[in-house]
Amino acid sequence: MLSSFKELASKHRVKVTMEEQGWRRWTEANPVTYKGIQEVEGGEIWLRGNIILENIPDILVKGNGAKLFLSEGVYLKRPRITVEGNAQVFIGTNANIWERELKAHGFQKNSTLMIGKECLLKHGTSECRDGTCLIIGDKTAFAAGVRMRSGNEHGIFDRTTHESFNQPKDIIIGEHVWLGEDVYVNRGSVINDGVIVGRRGLVSAKLEANCLYAGVPVRKIRENVVWALGQDYLSVPEEYR
Repeated sequence: MLSSFKELASKHRVKVTMEEQGWRRWTEANPVTYKGIQEVEGGEIWLRGNIILENIPDILVKGNGAKLFLSEGVYLKRPRITVEGNAQVFIGTNANIWERELKAHGFQKNSTLMIGKECLLKHGTSECRDGTCLIIGDKTAFAAGVRMRSGNEHGIFDRTTHESFNQPKDIIIGEHVWLGEDVYVNRGSVINDGVIVGRRGLVSAKLEANCLYAGVPVRKIRENVVWALGQDYLSVPEEYR
């Protein structure tokens, strides 16, 4: 599953196709200025179908190459979304974003943040920058306080060689992943499908599919697990059982 997301991200990095069927510009769909939503200096917001906005959002898409794509049924509850420079943010069908901060910065290199369909992401931060991808697979859920960044605003260098050793790296999160409260995901992490990470876990590596992890840094607690938003096994989506 992760490879398909990487391929899709690669396509979006090169160019997100404007002519894809059903997409329309925000300014065409909403000729009246909407408070809290700004397209500045060539930034573009694209819609496919209808979306739901609850409360006043804080959305800034700024600069040529900055694009935000909102798919059919996306639900935005007071989000903070910033897309600047040569960067794209794509939010998939029926995804729910609750008071979450999404950032994509492409001042030097193209950056892409992609959220799959039917995700549930509560407040926290997802940030990609400096030519990286941050990809979140379908039907993934984040509890409150989950944070992740693919790069930093500062550099850390070896005093002798002057080599930087905190270069930005992609973050890849698979399908139907559950991240508990206050989990932190470091740059370069890969979280495979079906993973569960317990509260306040620190992720800095590759996590195996359908395993439960916890701790700082996280360690594997149990294998061959699945999870659901409900309390019985039948509430686990059939494709992930």
